[in-house]
Amino acid sequence: VNNTFRDQSIRWESTEALDFGFDFSVKNGLLGLTFDWFNRAAYNILAQPLIPASLGLNSQTINNGRMRSRGIELELTHRNRVGEVGYGVDFQVSTARNEVLDIKVPSKGSRIREIGLPYDSHYLYEWDGIFQVEDIGNPDVPEHALNPNPRPGDLKMKDQDGDGDVDENDRIVVKGAYPDFIYSFGFNVDYKRFSLTSFFQGVAGPKARVNNWGVDPFMQGTAPTEKFRNAWTEENRSNTIPALYIAGYSGVASYGASTYYLQNASYLRLKNIMLSYMLPDAFVSKLKLGGINVYVSADNLFTVTDYEGADPERNGVTGNYAQYPQVKIYNVGLNVKF
Repeated sequence: VNNTFRDQSIRWESTEALDFGFDFSVKNGLLGLTFDWFNRAAYNILAQPLIPASLGLNSQTINNGRMRSRGIELELTHRNRVGEVGYGVDFQVSTARNEVLDIKVPSKGSRIREIGLPYDSHYLYEWDGIFQVEDIGNPDVPEHALNPNPRPGDLKMKDQDGDGDVDENDRIVVKGAYPDFIYSFGFNVDYKRFSLTSFFQGVAGPKARVNNWGVDPFMQGTAPTEKFRNAWTEENRSNTIPALYIAGYSGVASYGASTYYLQNASYLRLKNIMLSYMLPDAFVSKLKLGGINVYVSADNLFTVTDYEGADPERNGVTGNYAQYPQVKIYNVGLNVKF
């Protein structure tokens, strides 16, 4: 039984790349610079386009188009020693932009694939506040195709084309499917037998569209988060938090593909910090060892972010709000050389 379409003309993906870079260092690492610029184009990209269920077969894998990605990577380093104190600083940053150059089967879901746009950009309704009592039945308020009978406290969307109703033609491309920058930096310092190192990492600009547990109250019986203390009521006519609802309620869930569900997933995280001490040679030699280093370290010690969930370093920019976070780890140990 043939249950999947087959494309007999399918070919391997191919890539062309132009890369330019240089390394620069002076005075034994006092100042170092590494720069890289790249321009890559991928051809015959393999994909499974969406097809109508009425066809009765699963979608086939095809060569769906071409895409270009351009960006830069930069690293700066500094090493120095002042008397018995040595130190070093590292900083890395990269940014890249991609663009669809050709596509056989465009798509417009909550993510869009069209020529001239970044691949799988957010394609959403723009959240425009909360329906108030005076909005109900007001002819100046656009009708909402996905929620034709709104109630006070429901989500309200923006009529982009000004035709008096909010439908699929009012969705817009929203920046944030990819970070503006990915960066990291660290420093190390040593004094006599002590050494301290640290490493920070972060991203700037990504926006995650998240829902379910933690966003929608009473999802599988879970309690609402604290922000719903400011939910819309007759006495508290909030324009930021909808009226308390049960997950799946059409006045909110109908516009799940909207900017209401976007979260700023930018963050800066201390990934690792370690303090170590090398035991004196006189003591180590008595044990007939090559060296003993005692250390204490911590991973994921703190994170600076506006993301409301447990962890902005999440898997993807769409999906469940609640994902298992990276845990803090504390270590105490010995490194022994024989």
